[in-house]
Amino acid sequence: MTAFLSILLCLNTGVTIVHPDRIKKAVEAYVAGRWESKREQFQVEFREVPSAIKVSSSSYSVRVGIGSVPKLKGYVGIPVEIVCNDRVERRIVIPAQVRTYGNVVATNRQLQRHEAITGGGMMSRRLETTGLPEDVIFEGTELEGMRSVRIVGANSVLCASMLERLPVVRQEDAVTISIRTGKAVVTAQGVAKQEGCVGDIIAVQRSGSKERLKATVLDARTVFVEIGQPVPGIQNN
Repeated sequence: MTAFLSILLCLNTGVTIVHPDRIKKAVEAYVAGRWESKREQFQVEFREVPSAIKVSSSSYSVRVGIGSVPKLKGYVGIPVEIVCNDRVERRIVIPAQVRTYGNVVATNRQLQRHEAITGGGMMSRRLETTGLPEDVIFEGTELEGMRSVRIVGANSVLCASMLERLPVVRQEDAVTISIRTGKAVVTAQGVAKQEGCVGDIIAVQRSGSKERLKATVLDARTVFVEIGQPVPGIQNN
C-alpha cells in the first residue's frame, strides 16, 4: 500500500523518484570506463545509495564523476548529478569501495638478503589487491636480473621496493679500466671498490695506485673513467 501511494503521489505531483539501481549502474559504468589496469579486475561495493531522491521529470539522466574525480581504489566518494531537461536538480556523493583483484607474485620460501630471484622460489597467487602497495609485482618477468634487498619471509607478496638489480661487478673484482684523457683512450687494470650494475657509477682503484676514481660500469669486466673525476664522498688514500 505504501509503494502504491508513493507511485500515486508521483503521478499526481509530476515528481519522479530516482531508483537506486539506476545510480549504481551509472557508477559501475563510470568505473569501468575509467579502468586502465589490465592486471587487476574491480568490484564496486556500495555503502549507501539514497532511495528517495525526487526529480521533476521521468526523463532524467545520471552523470557521474563531474568535478573532483577520486582515485578509483579502496574507499571513495563518487560525485553524481541528476539532470532533468539539461538542468542539474540534485548533486550527491555516493560512498563506495572499489575492491581490486589480480594475480600477484609471492614467495614460496624465505629469501635471504641479496639472494638472486629465481622462478623456483616464486609462485603466482590470485589475491585481493585493494590494500597492497602500489609497487606490487604482477608478472614473473619483472623479476629478471633482480635480487632481494633484505630477508623476505615465505608466502610474502613481492613488491618492487623489496628488490634491486643484480650487480655485474662485485666489490674487489678485478676490472679493466678504460680511461679517457682528452681525446686519448687508454686501458689499465684495477679493482672495483663498490659493486654495481651496468650503467652505475662506482669507485675503482687502479693497480699500483691508491687513487680512487669514479667509473661507469660497462659490463662485468669493464668500467669507463673520465680522468680527474674523483668519487663524490670518497677520500683518496
